[in-house]
Amino acid sequence: MPVSHASLLQQARNLTRTGQVSLAIQAYRTLLTSFPTDAESWYNFAVLLRQTGNYPAALSAYDQALQNHVSSPEEVHLNKAVLLLDAFRDAERCEAELKTALEIRPDYIPALFNLGGLQEDLGKRDAAYATYQRLLELEPDNAEFLARRAGLENAKSTKDASVLELQERLEKTDLTSADRAILGFALGRQLDGCGAWDAAFNAYREANEQSRRHAPKYRYSSEAEKSRLESLQTAFPVTSSVTALEQVGFSEPTFILGMFRSGSTLVEQVLSGHPDIGSGGELDMLAHISRSLGRQPHHIANAPTDKVENARKHYQALINKIGQGRKIVTDKRPENFWEIGLIKRLFPKAKIIHTRRHPLDNCLSVYFQHLHPSLSYAMDLDACAEHLLIERQMMAHWKQLWPEDIMTVDYADMVLKPEETISGVLSFLGLPWNEACLRFYETPNIVRTASVWQVRQALHAKSLGRWKLYDAHLQAIRNRLHQSGVADEL
Repeated sequence: MPVSHASLLQQARNLTRTGQVSLAIQAYRTLLTSFPTDAESWYNFAVLLRQTGNYPAALSAYDQALQNHVSSPEEVHLNKAVLLLDAFRDAERCEAELKTALEIRPDYIPALFNLGGLQEDLGKRDAAYATYQRLLELEPDNAEFLARRAGLENAKSTKDASVLELQERLEKTDLTSADRAILGFALGRQLDGCGAWDAAFNAYREANEQSRRHAPKYRYSSEAEKSRLESLQTAFPVTSSVTALEQVGFSEPTFILGMFRSGSTLVEQVLSGHPDIGSGGELDMLAHISRSLGRQPHHIANAPTDKVENARKHYQALINKIGQGRKIVTDKRPENFWEIGLIKRLFPKAKIIHTRRHPLDNCLSVYFQHLHPSLSYAMDLDACAEHLLIERQMMAHWKQLWPEDIMTVDYADMVLKPEETISGVLSFLGLPWNEACLRFYETPNIVRTASVWQVRQALHAKSLGRWKLYDAHLQAIRNRLHQSGVADEL
């Protein structure tokens, strides 16, 4: 007796609800083999495939949902757009999907919001401003839309309209902590831009406090990070080696990593000017691979070679698609400094660029950035300093293991002596000098980072020594860093 559609669907839903993603994927695959016109199941199947990093299959499943007349096609086009941008860096197809969604529903706010973000990523300031203005017309009280629009304005005075509007909105008593954080970071940026240093710091401090209130489950623990550090040092001891896999494929991965706000985006953008280098941005494939291998350091270090090889092939297929025949593709996820053991298991010959910045400038820049609350150290200056010290210890360990494959690039060197520094990085990657690297800001790349507008300018030293403007607020972490292993960087 054949199994009914209802029972197969219930099984797939139950497995999804209980977090058994692999089994849920199998259940949906079984269901769709027997009932291939079930559009909603194709959509749910696509969502699960995307969660596991199987991006090409997810795109195909979304297309099947559309072909079978899914009930909310604009939502499927939106999901395709996000996937095309996040996984494949395909801005053209992403924009086409967003516009299709908006043809179906012209006031579809998620599509408009993503379109504004894409326009920012592509450096289209006026278009992005118009999109955020349209969003504010639809939802005048939306704090995120106001903050995004303000981010495209540069206040010259504390009396500018962009500053006054943010301050007025923050005076409202019915705001959530999340909204106060969003608006506070936007206000801090405007005040910083017009030189009101103390007022800017106070705005950022209040914004971080509101972030902590909004996400109380996220609390930084230096003990947890030190435990992770020790586990990785144990799993990948200095005397260890990795099993050499045959590295085949069109594009070679190069990993750019370090602290957030340490110059990783700048390095990637500079390198993207070279005709042999493709920019991958912040890929999340390593996170998916880590989970598939057991996540824990000892699981990754001892994962069977066949599983590692299968994961490598998936990653290689992704960067081949991004690279479009270029020799190198960069993966610029800062927090991958934790994953170098995994990187070396996947790609024993991989080159790694470690970006570094003056510790006080780095901590201040992180503190002034509205990062996801899971990066909980960002919400407290002392925690920023502790995280930076642990990052330095982790990198020191990896450099003992693979000294020839890890290059540290200092932000100050990049902006003060660019040709010498860039030439050194290219030599490290086995590439010849190319003058276009100095004109990286002319390259029409996608830039998905908080420094989207800074890296669309020629190299400059404006951000060097920025901490001195806020010195009165930095005594505690300055003392902490002076007593640590990074004292020579201060």
